[in-house]
Amino acid sequence: MTVKNNIVYTGKYFADTDINSTNVISPLNVKYVPYEFGLITAMRVRGDTLKVWTASKEMSFTLGKEQYTDGSGNKQFVLSNNPIGGINVYDTDFGTTNPESLLQTNNNIYFYDRKNATIVRSATNGQTDLGELKLKTYFREVTDRINTSITYNVLLGYNDKNKEVIISFVVDGVPETVVLNERDGVFTHSLQYSDSESHSPTGYQHYGENLLCYLVGGAGWLNEQGSAADGNFFGDQKTKTISFVVNEVPTATKILQNISMQSNKPWGVTILTESRDLYPYGMYTQINKAKLYNFEGVWRSEIPFNINDRNNNKSLLKLHTGDSMRGRTALVTLTEDSTVPVQLDIVNVGFLPSAIG
Repeated sequence: MTVKNNIVYTGKYFADTDINSTNVISPLNVKYVPYEFGLITAMRVRGDTLKVWTASKEMSFTLGKEQYTDGSGNKQFVLSNNPIGGINVYDTDFGTTNPESLLQTNNNIYFYDRKNATIVRSATNGQTDLGELKLKTYFREVTDRINTSITYNVLLGYNDKNKEVIISFVVDGVPETVVLNERDGVFTHSLQYSDSESHSPTGYQHYGENLLCYLVGGAGWLNEQGSAADGNFFGDQKTKTISFVVNEVPTATKILQNISMQSNKPWGVTILTESRDLYPYGMYTQINKAKLYNFEGVWRSEIPFNINDRNNNKSLLKLHTGDSMRGRTALVTLTEDSTVPVQLDIVNVGFLPSAIG
């Protein structure tokens, strides 16, 4: 069986003239791509270069030019009547089988390489394995899940306002997203766009400084619109949540006394300690944000008593009659549900050493 791996192009079109041969394809209007690199999976035009990908290679063809190497080994480009000129094959073995993942931003093109389990940036000065930016293990783990999945998509978008590349892996309908700061060349954070499959992204599109995210069902949403309520994602108002661990001197048992936070608004608080003999599910308490009081710009509250029992049953009646919150470590979760921006600068949790280990 013979498999052809060719790029076919039409006749020429000259602007402001009556010459338009784009409806004509000559048998000579063919550019051969070496089959040794596999079948063509994607193509993009960047400047005066045609970029071509297979599963294991990236190649480029000059457009309207031919490339020559002089006696000193220097590459020279000269104008040519051939629409597609010579081929340049990258030394690396990065390619893609996911054309939907290709994202072009200015002079960079990003794509997902399933074979090498990474995201690659192709720039004018060569390719960069973005897994080397401390995400190699993560990209390998998500690719392992892709390799055993029924359906998957890898979608890339660009937020020009923040110079961010948004990378979404949708594996069996479940999305997860990481964000690359293109300006600094570091991955800064992850995003959970939705907790439901109906809000799973199906594609990104950017124009100007705007980023559109398309969801299952075809709806398109503009990201970072100042007119939207703060914390509103795809029409759903989300609660802001911050969790952190109190583990100073983690081998010593502590009695949790009070909490204070420097913020322009009060936050609801829940506290859960580690599992212990008397409390297999840990001690637990909560502070309604209405119970916090503001003193000199800082929201403060005493920490109420434990409301959990050894069977993980909670009773608010124990807020003032239960045992003191005691533990070596504690998971503190803050929640805030207003529709305006909230600033939180610092949180302090006060405690005393416990005589009971």
